[in-house]
Amino acid sequence: MKKELFCIFIIFLLVAGCTHRQMKTKALPLPHLKEEATLRYPVAAQQQGLEGTVKLKLLVNEQGAVTNVTILQSSGVAMLDDAAVEYAGGLKFYPPIANGKPAPAAVSWNVRFELSKVNRFAAAYVNRIEDLIKKAAQADSQEKNKLLGEMLAAHVEYANGMSDNIHYNDYIEKIIRAETLAQWRDIWHDCPLRFVVFDDFLGRYPDYTKKSSALALLRKMMREDIEYVKQLYRSGAIKKNKTDYILNKIENFANEKYP
Repeated sequence: MKKELFCIFIIFLLVAGCTHRQMKTKALPLPHLKEEATLRYPVAAQQQGLEGTVKLKLLVNEQGAVTNVTILQSSGVAMLDDAAVEYAGGLKFYPPIANGKPAPAAVSWNVRFELSKVNRFAAAYVNRIEDLIKKAAQADSQEKNKLLGEMLAAHVEYANGMSDNIHYNDYIEKIIRAETLAQWRDIWHDCPLRFVVFDDFLGRYPDYTKKSSALALLRKMMREDIEYVKQLYRSGAIKKNKTDYILNKIENFANEKYP
């Protein structure tokens, strides 16, 4: 009898221990995306028609920043893998809450490089902006500001989501004014100029009630475009004299128009 009771007691301890460990290792909710990053499709990969999916594991800290990126499954193309890792490192998340406090967590993330998908995304953006421009031209002031807010959000979505750096400017050329394009025609095919569409927006709608937010976006995109031009130079995609010319042109423009 004592032996049986002892065995029952041992089983109880084992079950309790397992239950305790299960409670301690209960999975946290996954972090949710707070801020998108810019995914840039490597130019060389586009030129060669290379596509693929990179499966990643991201470690997110209590502040929602990505602190580590691990490739779980390669696309089979090193330049796509590198671009995916760089992109993922710029993502911002809302961290999960554990015991009332933000907690670090891990999340799986897939990055797909697909040329046809990029083209569809860009075409939809152009159609959306053209439609909003027409509607804004006919709307009263209250409705117009609502439409302009939607337009600005569409510009941001395109700037962050359009990974095709070769054809980036070709699509915004369809929706910006001729005078805006004329300022940048000499470097139009050298690098993506994401900030230009925000400059065009501010010039087209100077009475927009949230002008400061549009201006902040322009400056943010301009800083990122400058860094990308430097990256192109470091990779050997453009020469030093062209790099200096582009950077000086952007800097002079910023100092004169948006000091």
